[in-house]
Amino acid sequence: MTLEPGDSELTFKYNVDWNERAGKTIPLLAFQVALCDRPDEFLCDVPMGFAVRGHNNHDIPALSFTAPVFKVHGGSADEIKPRTVVLRSDCKYGYRCFGDDLIMSLINTAHDPDPLPERGYHDILLKVGVSDASATELLKGTEKMMHVPKAIPVAATAGELETSGVLLSVRKDDAVPDGGIPVVSSVKLNENGDLDVRFFEAAGEKASVVVETRDRAVSATVNAYSIGDAIIR
Repeated sequence: MTLEPGDSELTFKYNVDWNERAGKTIPLLAFQVALCDRPDEFLCDVPMGFAVRGHNNHDIPALSFTAPVFKVHGGSADEIKPRTVVLRSDCKYGYRCFGDDLIMSLINTAHDPDPLPERGYHDILLKVGVSDASATELLKGTEKMMHVPKAIPVAATAGELETSGVLLSVRKDDAVPDGGIPVVSSVKLNENGDLDVRFFEAAGEKASVVVETRDRAVSATVNAYSIGDAIIR
């Protein structure tokens, strides 16, 4: 367990040599976080957005995190407390959100049809911390966890590019104050050598977006949860 300087989340790294077998019982390795209060509901990230879920005494799927939602009782129906706890993982997806606990299933030893489905070594990264309760801020924490900058030693060369710059930027259009916030999900070169950027609006709103590359900026409007719609040619 570590806490890096300036970080708001504890990091847990596990290397597990799992050799348990299922018999009369099914061995389960789990990670549990006890909360001070019982949440009203839970926010989980799913493909192309987020899902709000109630209490479930069984595993529910999420891509990378779950966070309890605490409503402000006596306020409006949609008012929630601005800060919350978050549980993240880089490779596990079974979250049990029930009562005043957050539980993540790490290794679950099934027995049929494969009697030893999980046998072997498992490298698991978990994070527990405090975050702004908004969906986009929670997702930023996942991006930080999953995309850690890496230094690669190379031979020194003179180089031809600028010493600093940004290949690609996707941001909300400041000229349009209302609307959602875009989230980039993938960037790749297509078969024609062009740069394909896929992004979505996570909160269910229409978003006005500015896409900037090294040589131009393009404005566009996207609908929530649209998949595969070309907006820039």
